[in-house]
Amino acid sequence: MRMSRWVLALVLSLVAPITLLGQDDVVWSQPERPLIERVLGLQNLDDSARARETKELALQIQTLPPTENKLHLAGALANLANQGDF
Repeated sequence: MRMSRWVLALVLSLVAPITLLGQDDVVWSQPERPLIERVLGLQNLDDSARARETKELALQIQTLPPTENKLHLAGALANLANQGDF
């Protein structure tokens, strides 16, 4: 089970940047909009705050209904969460 989550995170971190290219017209729903803003703000946080925020975002994204935007959010989070040292 743990390995499959790791593989999913790896795949999303590789696919998300590609799928987000040319997606300037993504329409975020009201529950999604604050999440993408927080995801995009991760790079401005120090490592300890970033780790906590990443975990909180992952839990909140997990509660969203299955949509294409949920995949975009999860992929963006996976991509940004793997930058820096924790």
